[in-house]
Amino acid sequence: MIDASVACDVCCVFFLMLRRPPGSTLVPSTTLFRSTICDFGCGVGRFVPLAARRAKKVYAVDFSQVLLDVAQGEHGQAKNVEFQRRDLTTGRPRICKADVGLCVNVLIMPERDRRDAILANVRRNLRPGGLLLLVTPSLETALLTYHRIIEDRKSTRLNPSHFVIS
Repeated sequence: MIDASVACDVCCVFFLMLRRPPGSTLVPSTTLFRSTICDFGCGVGRFVPLAARRAKKVYAVDFSQVLLDVAQGEHGQAKNVEFQRRDLTTGRPRICKADVGLCVNVLIMPERDRRDAILANVRRNLRPGGLLLLVTPSLETALLTYHRIIEDRKSTRLNPSHFVIS
């Protein structure tokens, strides 16, 4: 089991590695510049440009085609990025063998078996000894998300005529 402080240090070092200018002394050239990064659950691709500047190959994976379309529209110009629509909760998708995996705010569903399936598929697509940056949502994030859903449903008044079957 990894101590939380060690995990935090690993996350901080990884982010520093990504954010440093190419060729800086903090990151040996063999660490990231020749690596494969997979953003599991990339959403709209927030980390894609950062990863694309640092890695030889980037896989941006999400189950939502709508989100992938946004990500590809905004970040698809990078030649080393491949966008893939995959559902990590089912099957055993073969995506890549990543040196570095990003899994940020992906494990948000309440069903443990779905979270376990995602983690198993992430692990399956990492090289042995690969680095995984796993960020799970905080309680505050979950509460804010559910609050927004409730507020959205309150503001969207459903017309009973929408449910009439003719």
